[in-house]
Amino acid sequence: MERTHTILYDTVGRAAAPISHLETGWSESEIVKRVVRYIYKAAQSEELLTLHWEKSVAMFVENAMSCYTAACSDKPWFFEMDLAPAFCAVANVLIKNSGQRMPHVRDVDALVVQEYEDKLDRTLLTKAMWDATRASFKDATVQSKINNALSKAYWPALDEVLADTREIQDLARVENFTKKWLEDSMSRAWSAVDQCGEKLSEGNLSRLFQNLVAPFGDDHPFSCIPAALTEHIGRPPRDWAYIRQAVKNLFASWQRQLGTTSKKRKKNGGEAAIDEDDMKDTPPRARAVVDGDDDKDSMVNGAAGGELSPPPAGPSGEGGHNECTSQEDCIGTPYDRLVRHWLNGSAGDLYCETCWESFVAQNASLEGIWEGEDEPGEAA
Repeated sequence: MERTHTILYDTVGRAAAPISHLETGWSESEIVKRVVRYIYKAAQSEELLTLHWEKSVAMFVENAMSCYTAACSDKPWFFEMDLAPAFCAVANVLIKNSGQRMPHVRDVDALVVQEYEDKLDRTLLTKAMWDATRASFKDATVQSKINNALSKAYWPALDEVLADTREIQDLARVENFTKKWLEDSMSRAWSAVDQCGEKLSEGNLSRLFQNLVAPFGDDHPFSCIPAALTEHIGRPPRDWAYIRQAVKNLFASWQRQLGTTSKKRKKNGGEAAIDEDDMKDTPPRARAVVDGDDDKDSMVNGAAGGELSPPPAGPSGEGGHNECTSQEDCIGTPYDRLVRHWLNGSAGDLYCETCWESFVAQNASLEGIWEGEDEPGEAA
């Protein structure tokens, strides 16, 4: 253990030198001391000397990374500091002192690096999901619910796609994973989010999964889309059209479910209305788009013949769409498609898709057309 301690101070010291300028609270020597402590504590386990060297390496790295991540994952240098040499050096000492036949150093180092990078990737994935969720939803409770649902659905979705032995193109596998992850996670999340007073919409779910594609910006290589699926084709672009389509299909599926379970009551004039008691367990967007009995000419704020009132402002993380009429109150992103308000047969103001969906959620009879088209269509 004395030798392990000496090796750690040397290797961690060399790893800390290039990143110490990023730390504002600890000195370089303090960084070294703390990181050495986390790794050294894990190396002290006597059980490591009784296991086969592969299991010993896996346990050592997992225990050390658990302590290190809990203490330092929020540090600006966490993902910049290369501790692989430190882990490799200690692992070789542990195996040598276990009394078993010593494997080739190259094999030990390869396994250590694999385990170390896997733990870093999982930590980065967790951070990425949180960052994407915070950029897409403003309420802290909702963020927690969404993040929890994303985390629980991620690995089963990936396992299912990887277990598919059919010969299909890489892009199709990426699409299959995205669809599975979207559907499973949001099916978990919508009721919990609805109870918090916030609604899921095509806009905020599209924005969420766009953020998950490039959680740290377009210039950062990391993506929540698994590298195992994209290593030959690269990650999708942030404004990947498939996300919008998958989200739209999900809400259409929820609508169909609503259509088979909700009850309608007749009103004067034979107009159909939805029984609210039968809708409380239906996905929020499905409730919003069901035909109601609103006046065709009424606006979101209840007035007739005017322009649309801006939705409540909320942090999108993207600064809104610069062509949206809501301007500083825009809750969309620069990646949103644009919808032209269609009023009494004439073209009105232009809104981003996210703002438009917030209007439709309050008045399902509003009409609009995708910018560039000639007739009212699905945007209505």
